[in-house]
Amino acid sequence: MEQESDQLTRLPRAHGATPRLDTEAPPTRGLGHSESTFSAAADDAQDLKMIHWYKLANEAAMKAALVKHKRFKEVPRYNPAAERVRQRAKWMEQVIIEEQNKPLELDAEAFTRIMDLDAKERAKQQERAVERHAKIAEMLADLKAKEERRLNYRRHLAEQQRQRGQAQGAGVFADPSDEPGEVGISAEAAAAMARLEALEARAAAG
Repeated sequence: MEQESDQLTRLPRAHGATPRLDTEAPPTRGLGHSESTFSAAADDAQDLKMIHWYKLANEAAMKAALVKHKRFKEVPRYNPAAERVRQRAKWMEQVIIEEQNKPLELDAEAFTRIMDLDAKERAKQQERAVERHAKIAEMLADLKAKEERRLNYRRHLAEQQRQRGQAQGAGVFADPSDEPGEVGISAEAAAAMARLEALEARAAAG
């Protein structure tokens, strides 16, 4: 039993742990059976404590590693290459904005050519406006002429009806509704004329 207690395997000391000092003198030969048994039990208890301490240390190390990994994922890493690309893109955007805001530099010949083109375009627009105004005026005059012819025809029919009534009953109509009324412009013709006059006014103003 004494030889077995001398040959017990000891666990390695944990990192940072205080070395265990054996204050008792090594067992000498010739001790009794009870002393050897007590020494082996004490060594076993110490080994169990050391195993428990290793377990706690490993758990603490794992928790610390998990916390560090989580913080590493939450904090964005600084990428110098990506930052240079972002700065260059920002600089190019600023340069484009500044160039677009600068006044256009033209020589005298180019400026004269642009002004001539602008004058020709304005003349074409004015010509189109005059043509549009003339066309609207023509349509309005044509509508008025047609309405005037229609009115003359209706007046002629009303006059003939009046003359027939006078010849038959000395100007007395048996039914008041048979008496010809005042002949005027129809509602459709009046609305069409109003639309054409509005178009003519806009064409003249434009």
